[in-house]
Amino acid sequence: MLLRDQFTTIGSVLNAVVKALDSYGVSAPALLSAAGLARPISNDPLVRISTQQLHHLFALAVEASGDPQFGLTVARQMHFLNLHAVGYALAASETQMDFLRRLERFMRLITDAVTLEVRDLGEVVELRVHSLMPPSDVAEDAFVGCVIVTMRTLSHDGFAPRRVELRRVAPAGLAPYVDM
Repeated sequence: MLLRDQFTTIGSVLNAVVKALDSYGVSAPALLSAAGLARPISNDPLVRISTQQLHHLFALAVEASGDPQFGLTVARQMHFLNLHAVGYALAASETQMDFLRRLERFMRLITDAVTLEVRDLGEVVELRVHSLMPPSDVAEDAFVGCVIVTMRTLSHDGFAPRRVELRRVAPAGLAPYVDM
């Protein structure tokens, strides 16, 4: 089993985190430095960052912004093109099921801290996230929100999930989640 600090995430996700921080008027460079991510933000698809440091950055961002739903703001700032070739593959999906299957297949290129499982149950499709390290509430919000926003963006007939279940205790103030 890998140690927690060995998990990595594609570095370009920091672009969305920085935009989210900017939207709160929070100094991104200071928080990046505090989380050990002081190098310049890169859009290079080969740059990887420690997932543990990303989770630390999320915790600092919640504290600095005062918003426990900071992950939802990150989701709104994330664009599938930030994921480079994986983003293009996701955007080329002809159906929502194609999108989910490609996300399941290529997730390890985005982060190796989770695996995905898509289950087609007829009228319902489940997307299960299996964390290989203790999950961060903010990371979970950002990921689930990003999937919903991207599916809505790529959908021609609209997309509204029937139900979303999170692993963690239900957050206080559900309105931002319902709005997402």
